[in-house]
Amino acid sequence: MRLLSIGYPLPDPRIDNYTILNAPALFDYDAILVDPAGVSAAIQAVLSGEGEMRSATDEPVLNASGGPLTAGLADLLRGRLAEAERTLARGGVILVIGHPNVAIPGVAGFAGCDRYFWLPAPSGVSWGSPDLLMASGSGAIPADTTHPLAGFIDEYRDRIRYRAHFANTPAIARQGHIIARSPGGGAIGVEFRVGPGRIAFIPAPNVETGPDRGPVASHLVDAARRMLEFPPTEEAPYWVSAQALPGLEQREAALDEARVAFEAAEARLEEARSGVDALARFRRLLWCESKFALGPVVFDALRLLGFETEGYPDAPPVLIRDNSRAFVEVEAARGLVDMTPHYRLRERRERHLEREGELPPGLIVVNGERQTPPESRGRQFTEPLRIAAESMMYGIITTSDLFRLTRQALAGTDEAWRARVRDRLLGERGAIVIDDLLSDGAAPVDGDGTGAEPAPVTSATPDEDQSTQPTLH
Repeated sequence: MRLLSIGYPLPDPRIDNYTILNAPALFDYDAILVDPAGVSAAIQAVLSGEGEMRSATDEPVLNASGGPLTAGLADLLRGRLAEAERTLARGGVILVIGHPNVAIPGVAGFAGCDRYFWLPAPSGVSWGSPDLLMASGSGAIPADTTHPLAGFIDEYRDRIRYRAHFANTPAIARQGHIIARSPGGGAIGVEFRVGPGRIAFIPAPNVETGPDRGPVASHLVDAARRMLEFPPTEEAPYWVSAQALPGLEQREAALDEARVAFEAAEARLEEARSGVDALARFRRLLWCESKFALGPVVFDALRLLGFETEGYPDAPPVLIRDNSRAFVEVEAARGLVDMTPHYRLRERRERHLEREGELPPGLIVVNGERQTPPESRGRQFTEPLRIAAESMMYGIITTSDLFRLTRQALAGTDEAWRARVRDRLLGERGAIVIDDLLSDGAAPVDGDGTGAEPAPVTSATPDEDQSTQPTLH
């Protein structure tokens, strides 16, 4: 098997590299790889007159009607669609590097020319909006580990740079088979059936042209060969199931029984997993940092203590207690949490004061020294942040103290205890002390600086006098 590569040069003796203009007839190949960006680049070169582009028969390609010694661009391009249709009708494979579609104006006699003029589409599918959309990102995950292209996706998963994705439209759900997803779940690799042939959109790895593309070429040739050797299974006609075979009915019944048992076991497993996750997620209070990992658990814990919450993550978070609102900020760091959350909280409170004529309560939740075991942490926030909290009348609590409160709430507490906790979190200024709220008398899981000598405070500049209190703005 030989593979024809158009617009994407690959160094492999089994691959013939051409442009969309000078390639041999597509239907002479069982497998084809096309980079649509290379297709549009070759056409633009003719339109701009940059160098001489020649056809497969070595005729100059001109943006005009063809003549005895020249090839007309529009006629040459239209012929590629018919060649691709014939390739697919023979059961061929076309691999397409995913790019968003763009119009290519200016081709004389071909008003509708675009990047995908040459590629037949399944019924109802568009190689453009709303089905194929622009995207930009990196990374890929095989969605079908049995697909011949799964090895290619897995090998280059960390070097993938995708430029398009397929939307979850009815046409794609009906006609497409997803073979690769982005880290966020976008469909960046999708296969389609067109008659007996197959079209597979794939993302490209970030590998420069030249010898480094040798392994890429090998992966794609091998995958194309397997796609040709093992075509998708064709569904049997409706009448086949009525053809009896001795013993088959009993085995089908046993299969159905086993399937029911398996689904029941899966349901129990998922229920057990959900139960574990519902509690284990609170451990993220002790080590997570990102907005989407730490923030939701902080607000789950606050809700467990009886607060209502709103806003997070799409708007600045608010705590609600007895129909009054308080502003909250969450911040984490490998070292000490600095003044960053103070500035966010101050701005929000001052805007509210200007609009409403009152200064709402505030709370900052910090996860400092987040990669250190809780029992080995020093103070988790800087001294300037503590002073700012006392001066501006809001509280600071560490996530490890919030974890201790959460642990006691899960062990069983009444509403009176939770009300005391809520009053403490929104009523105390500076570093919040919670030891008297814990009924088990256990030592703190962290050194939060409220009952022990604080660790030395790092400063922004080595020569700064740390005895000088900051000016609050």
